[in-house]
Amino acid sequence: MIRSFLYWVASKERFDMADFIRKKLQVFVSSTFSDLIKERQAAVESILTAGHIPAGMELFTPGNESQLEVIKQWIDESDVYLLILGSRYGSIEAKTGKSYTQLEYEYALSRSKPLFACVLKDEALDARVAAQDAKVSALENPQKLKEFRATVLTRMCRFWEDHKDIKITVAETLSHFSRRENLAGWVRPCTQSDLPAIAGELTRLSKENADLRDYSSEFRNLVALYDKAKSVFQNAEQANPSSIKGIVLRELGDFNDHVMRLLRTIHCELPEDINPDEYINAEFVKARSHLLRGAFDSLDAILISSTTQLKESLKGISNEAIFAVYPAYFTKIADFEKMQHTIAAHRRSFPGDGSLSALEAYAGEVEKACDLTNEIIQRVPLFHKWKPSKKTG
Repeated sequence: MIRSFLYWVASKERFDMADFIRKKLQVFVSSTFSDLIKERQAAVESILTAGHIPAGMELFTPGNESQLEVIKQWIDESDVYLLILGSRYGSIEAKTGKSYTQLEYEYALSRSKPLFACVLKDEALDARVAAQDAKVSALENPQKLKEFRATVLTRMCRFWEDHKDIKITVAETLSHFSRRENLAGWVRPCTQSDLPAIAGELTRLSKENADLRDYSSEFRNLVALYDKAKSVFQNAEQANPSSIKGIVLRELGDFNDHVMRLLRTIHCELPEDINPDEYINAEFVKARSHLLRGAFDSLDAILISSTTQLKESLKGISNEAIFAVYPAYFTKIADFEKMQHTIAAHRRSFPGDGSLSALEAYAGEVEKACDLTNEIIQRVPLFHKWKPSKKTG
């Protein structure tokens, strides 16, 4: 639970850009015309309400190649392409046998334009066809409309029944597109008097984002340290549960307290007399220290348990039996004593640099010491079975 929460904090990105430079996207609106007048008007109104610029070919009647080239230029100059697909396939271009609406759509795709489509729902489409209104009849090229519709549905689209649906869809989609940095849009030129304020705001935001990246890195390091400490806690509870439980609960409680202070500090204002950077860095140090203290104490408990188990296992066994069965024992014990000195040196240096490497180094020495004691304990049954050879007279 704790790890998941810390990982979420470490991976969060914050975008708090001021709205002093607002870009306006040019949106090309493509559709058949006479049957979708209300729908086109709804789209245009929604684009304008969102603060963007609609573009379309209302003043042109597609019908010759030169006008198609003009349409392509409009699409090239636009940031976003919007298709409103109703119940008509549209006027056919003679050379390709495709409608101008489909040609516009395919051209936008070929130019990798960000695009989205508002597609008439099946029920509404059937209702329009059944009404036999010549303006919206799908009977002109029903198969081509069906194939074009199937192509459009493979990409980003929303369904509509009336022009209100189109207004909502356009507003929601443009809100998403306006946040995309790769869309240049149109930006109002800044007056000379605006420049100092803009430069100051950019400097402030750059520093804030750099600080947030540093904090994110610190949280990731804290996650790694927590993972290692948690592993140590679990091993200690298995080795010596009675002596370690209180230690773990106390240190984890203090650790959680400092993590919560960090979160409050990052997302809330501090009193003016407190330096935010110094306070946050101090809280990170305290959180790490509690994890390390709990982990170091747990490692001590593991080592004590292992040493005690070794002493208890060797009770009543003579050095003669040990030497006879396992001559390397005395060398191993000398190594064990050296390890204990190394471990004691690690412990005296607590918390070291407060890093994961400090904990890993200490845990590595304790693990080696425990492996050695286990190696000796495994031979205890052989020590008991050993019998001194009888002297011949």
